[in-house]
Amino acid sequence: MPAISFAHEESAPPPRSLAGRRIAIARDAAFAFIYPANLDVLDDLGAQCVFFSPVADAQLPECEAVWLPGGYPELHAPQLAANTSMGESLRAHHRAGKPILAECGGMMSLFDETELLDGTRWRGFSLLPGGYACIRASPPLACKPCPCPKARCAGTVTTARPAQPPCSRSWSGPIPMAGPLWNRCNRAGRLTASYVHFYFPSNPAAIAAVLA
Repeated sequence: MPAISFAHEESAPPPRSLAGRRIAIARDAAFAFIYPANLDVLDDLGAQCVFFSPVADAQLPECEAVWLPGGYPELHAPQLAANTSMGESLRAHHRAGKPILAECGGMMSLFDETELLDGTRWRGFSLLPGGYACIRASPPLACKPCPCPKARCAGTVTTARPAQPPCSRSWSGPIPMAGPLWNRCNRAGRLTASYVHFYFPSNPAAIAAVLA
């Protein structure tokens, strides 16, 4: 069978609708799941990306919007709970009506509490009041059946309860161990939070609207 080739289609760059806006992006051991293509889209939109560590930094850098990507905040729950000044900085940003986008682990970190495998409970940043996450699966159970690229995995969130009703739902199944899965998206003021890992190139205009 002869090889099949496809013509490369050049897409027009998106409008620079985030020009001059500083987007603070969480990036450390707890928040490390970032598609490089997402950063490229923010750059194309004209945003200035600045990085911070919710684990180690005392407060947000100067910014107009915050993005909390996925990761494993449950592995660093004691350090995040102890960083009360970062929690207050995030809540002040939210009270000021500035945008926050949180996905997967980023959303978990905004709950009131997370309960770990050993039964200990740790405070979250409390931007989704009433939200609660419970980690129940052990690392071998969580990682062995699926091709997880992470060497360390905290387990599976078997209970996750944001208090607010979802503003929308997204379909992300079927996935290993879980089958078909619906993900909820929550809005609270300018905060948008979901378990979905957003892929910014699929809709740059929507991401610009969330972070503008």
